[in-house]
Amino acid sequence: MVRRSDGQTVRRSGGQTRRYCRKNYDAEKERNKDVYLSLLKMYMSPPDLEKQYGLCLPSGSPRPAPNLRLAIQILTTYHCQIDTIKVLQDDIMPPDTPLRDLKSFLTTVLEEMTVQRRKAQALKGLLLAEHLQVQQQRMQVVSPHFTIQETTTCAHCKKKLGTSAFARYPDGVIAHYYCAKVNQQEGEKSVQL
Repeated sequence: MVRRSDGQTVRRSGGQTRRYCRKNYDAEKERNKDVYLSLLKMYMSPPDLEKQYGLCLPSGSPRPAPNLRLAIQILTTYHCQIDTIKVLQDDIMPPDTPLRDLKSFLTTVLEEMTVQRRKAQALKGLLLAEHLQVQQQRMQVVSPHFTIQETTTCAHCKKKLGTSAFARYPDGVIAHYYCAKVNQQEGEKSVQL
């Protein structure tokens, strides 16, 4: 219980602050994505209520101390909503915090990261397979198809192509490779070789 300088009493419990965080957390909004991180900071570095809010504490009241137990509970419970990198880099947790106290939090975060990585790998594989299918379909649509039969004749010499080397002009005309080369030299048509 905290008393303001105007004599009113303000009461905040851990349940109220967690409800506030659940209500206001939004990963998409820059302002609201770090509410759990702010709650964690508040537990680890409680504000000086007299200086910050102008509140009068009863004489002889102890100053608020960091609450490591609640901070670890917040970390473990809301690990998905808290940026782990910020927790570790911003020195929110005291350096002398025993690793065994953080074990459940770190284990949960690592498991979650592993699950996310596996999902990303599976999605990457599916996207690659889809990309290859689309490329194959594109190649089938774009690449020209034509059939050469035993009766197909050369457009220049009118002889059957048989098993001879051949060339196909951009307009779809088929000729012996030799005939196409001779005609190209004469400047009649360009050929795709």
